[in-house]
Amino acid sequence: SSSSSSSSDGSCHSRRHHDNNQDDRSSSIMYESDCPLSPQKYPSEPPTLLPDWMGTLLFNATNENNNITLSELSLPGTHDSLSYDLSLVVSKYDLDHHDSWSRWMHSLSQHIPHNAVEEFMRRQSKTQQLSLTEQLDNGVRFLDFRLISAGSDNGNYNYWYGTHFLQTKHTVDVYWNQLRDWLQRHPHEIVVLWLSRHGNIDATGVDQFPGTTIEEKQRLWNSTFLPMLFDFVIDTRVSHYHTTPVRTLIERHHRLIPIVSDWKEFTASSPYALNAAEVLDNHYHNDGGDLVEDGPEAFVQAQLHYFQQLEQDKQQRRQRKEEKKKITLLGMNTQSPTWLIESLAKRRFVPFSSKSSHSCKPILNSTTQWCPRSLLDLAQLSNYYNQYSINNESYNNNNNKRRFPMAWYLDALDYNGTIRTGCQVLDGDNQNDSVNCNASSYAWIDTILLYNLHQICQHTNNIDESCGASLKKLLEQRRQSHPFQMWSDPHHGRWRFAS
Repeated sequence: SSSSSSSSDGSCHSRRHHDNNQDDRSSSIMYESDCPLSPQKYPSEPPTLLPDWMGTLLFNATNENNNITLSELSLPGTHDSLSYDLSLVVSKYDLDHHDSWSRWMHSLSQHIPHNAVEEFMRRQSKTQQLSLTEQLDNGVRFLDFRLISAGSDNGNYNYWYGTHFLQTKHTVDVYWNQLRDWLQRHPHEIVVLWLSRHGNIDATGVDQFPGTTIEEKQRLWNSTFLPMLFDFVIDTRVSHYHTTPVRTLIERHHRLIPIVSDWKEFTASSPYALNAAEVLDNHYHNDGGDLVEDGPEAFVQAQLHYFQQLEQDKQQRRQRKEEKKKITLLGMNTQSPTWLIESLAKRRFVPFSSKSSHSCKPILNSTTQWCPRSLLDLAQLSNYYNQYSINNESYNNNNNKRRFPMAWYLDALDYNGTIRTGCQVLDGDNQNDSVNCNASSYAWIDTILLYNLHQICQHTNNIDESCGASLKKLLEQRRQSHPFQMWSDPHHGRWRFAS
């Protein structure tokens, strides 16, 4: 049988199933991935400033009529934004090309009760702990919304869910309703919403949404999405994200900018959305340097090279007197290599086999055979090194020669707009092999907001100390509460870099 407990500090521990009693499936089960934010539960109130940062910066930084555009700001975002709410139902056509382990896990699930295999898959799929509303309240303005059709009800209605290996617990309209409610409560905020199946910009037709007809896609767009969110969506016949001032977008109520993969078939070339293939310039941050396979030095250098290339592109466009039309998007998320998932699965489900036959490879020269036990665990390790390149490129590091992307997304967002960098996992999975695990986090979104404040002041040719002085002071204080910091924890793959 199974039982669970939740400690008073918000951490949550799930006991493993030790028997194969098929009659015990009806027992009450509490899964680890359903645990609350840890080590402290999510506060009853959202953080200061972040729920309304766009309007606050725009209308309070300067008394002048600022005509800055959205493309001149930098929007923080989350990767696989709905993965905090995954069910135990495996999605169709969505196994991230892990063909070998997915076949192995599918076979295993036929012999192991209590949804144990599906729960394992969920722990390897979950990238976020905060809900959609909490993400927005913590400053997120770019949502990576992945969805897939789960089939129809006698051909009358097609059920669509969020997806990352598994379906979300609710259909997509539930999350769009939450987005609509949030936009109503925050009248000066703009959100960019990217709709795709698996973060692919160019795929169309069945390559983007397998097993789904054009009629089914357009029914979702015309009968669900637009009726729910029409009061907020951009009309590209009137406004453009690159040239229309943010103030004007807000005045026109064009505060939701959908970017749609398979735009032509999904929306019937709707003017109320942007074509992802035309407007997104998506860059995965570890191209040329994978954290697990290549090590932290190569990982960070690949990120620094991206920021340098952004500035070079900006200078070249300025020389050619041309404008950048695409949205630069940087993905600082992480993904588990197949060998790691397979090793974790064998450790979890084949305890009687030889441990040496499925030991983890040493991660980042760690002093033990440590394995990140979930995708969130690995994401927090990635964030530990992400903070180095972000901080290096922040506004006070010769900002006039640096440039942040227009939007970026990553994993493991924490309260106060931070990213978790310590090894205490967000969902309460305690690292019992070390007493030194901490819940350290880095002030990622406050760092972006300081950059945006600089952009707004520079746009009005007011870059002296008086421009946004009180906001700058507040953001600096918030950053000091969650500073950039590195330490030596070789056991969990965290090494100190020279500043």
